[in-house]
Amino acid sequence: MQKNRDVPLLGKIKVEIIGTGGISSVHIQGYKALDNVELYAACDLYEQKVKRVAEENNSQLS
Repeated sequence: MQKNRDVPLLGKIKVEIIGTGGISSVHIQGYKALDNVELYAACDLYEQKVKRVAEENNSQLS
């Protein structure tokens, strides 16, 4: 992804992961590679899956 230097950033983009199975890990790694994105929240039908994602990514997700 090419960074556009002409557009000033007002802050980080907050991202929520909806559903923490399968492909979500690929999306999370992609978001973590971006400087202007913060993994902010996650939701899943199973709370233990959200806790696992938070632990794996050293974050406190709501």
